Amino acid sequence: MTQNKFFDQHYEKRGETVSIPDWKVTDYQMVSGKKILSIGSGPAGDLWHLADKNDVTALDSSLAAMKIAGEHKVKGKIHDVQQPLPFKNKTFDIIVLKDILEHLIEPEKLILESKRILKDDGYIVISIPNHFSFWFRLRYLLGKGIIWKSIGGFDHTLYFEEWNYMHIRFFTWKGFNRFINCYGLRFSKGYWDFDTLAHYNDPDMYYSYMVKKADKGDLIALRFIKLHMIYKLFSLIFPKKIRQAIVSLNPGLLCSGFYVHVRKK
Repeated sequence: MTQNKFFDQHYEKRGETVSIPDWKVTDYQMVSGKKILSIGSGPAGDLWHLADKNDVTALDSSLAAMKIAGEHKVKGKIHDVQQPLPFKNKTFDIIVLKDILEHLIEPEKLILESKRILKDDGYIVISIPNHFSFWFRLRYLLGKGIIWKSIGGFDHTLYFEEWNYMHIRFFTWKGFNRFINCYGLRFSKGYWDFDTLAHYNDPDMYYSYMVKKADKGDLIALRFIKLHMIYKLFSLIFPKKIRQAIVSLNPGLLCSGFYVHVRKK
């Protein structure tokens, strides 16, 4: 299956549009009056909570995704993100590149274009999976492949084989640092936790969404609420700030994804 077909089918078959706010985009602040662009956005459900008070644009190749985005005050624009971006220099305050760079043959072109259209005091949000964390290295030792499969349901093995996998670029932490520095950017903030807890399976990020589903009697959501109580107890014993400090010492080994804000040098 091609990745374009995979995403189109995913968005077209969804009976319920999903909005799971990603507050890390704005560092847990409610901002207003900002021009925000999400590239490779899908329906941009992670940004709907910002669309009332900000000018939010979503850029994606999926028509189905852009239709959903448009229903939630997000300006949807169809575009091949491997081509020059259709915006003037220094247009946006925040640019979101979440889980897109690993899909591109030439990710450096997109990072340079993003830098071009970013305001001098703005920042870029980047999220990419880390295929070289401890658990992935253990998988390799056991003869497993590189295709992403996490405990939270991100099972790409259901749709892809090694020869048509949609991840075609892979970053170690050191390589990601070199990549950012090569193109005139610097890290300004990182979000760390063990394995996938930093972003992909962050319980706090999904909590409000699951509460709404639980109110409708969803059994999976009810189970999640119970697990979230255990997670809260775990966080009291082993606070998130301490976990972040530990993981920041070696995110390439301890974190299954890199979620950072970067700025112009």
